[in-house]
Amino acid sequence: MVFSSTLFLFVYLVAVLAIYYVSPLKWRNFILLVFNLVFYGWGEPFYIVLMVFTIVLDYFAGLVVAHYKSRGNDLAARWAVGVALVLNLAILFFFKYLDLVANTLQHFG
Repeated sequence: MVFSSTLFLFVYLVAVLAIYYVSPLKWRNFILLVFNLVFYGWGEPFYIVLMVFTIVLDYFAGLVVAHYKSRGNDLAARWAVGVALVLNLAILFFFKYLDLVANTLQHFG
């Protein structure tokens, strides 16, 4: 589904906004999460697994940061953020830029 398609603009977006605004405040983030996973999975369902993996990774990194910050250990909290950042960037590089880099290096080799 493309952002500019009529299906997105007049069906999907309207449904998401309607459900979002009639739902209780505490459920709104969860509703957006579910609908965004549906949106990304519309084109390629494998990416739902990838997105859920990164969500879980970042959630646990946030728990580790909160744990170490509450104990006054800022260095360990910074390391947790750094590890999560490196893992997210590695996933982004692998799925988005690895093919470009491989093709570019192939022309030089």
